Amino acid sequence: MEPAPQLPNGFPGGRALCPVCSDFVMLRGGVIAPHDAYRGTSDPAEAADRAAWFNHVGWN
Repeated sequence: MEPAPQLPNGFPGGRALCPVCSDFVMLRGGVIAPHDAYRGTSDPAEAADRAAWFNHVGWN
């Protein structure tokens, strides 16, 4: 697996999109690191970056 494409502001910062829960997760040795399932963010900046990423890159 490879990191997700970045927006001009650097989001998602080298993380990959988890195909199961749609969280952006760090990679360890080319594999998504163990993580809890994504349940949304309370950070408005993260929410805006996620929306911009999905609008720009899409779900592919």
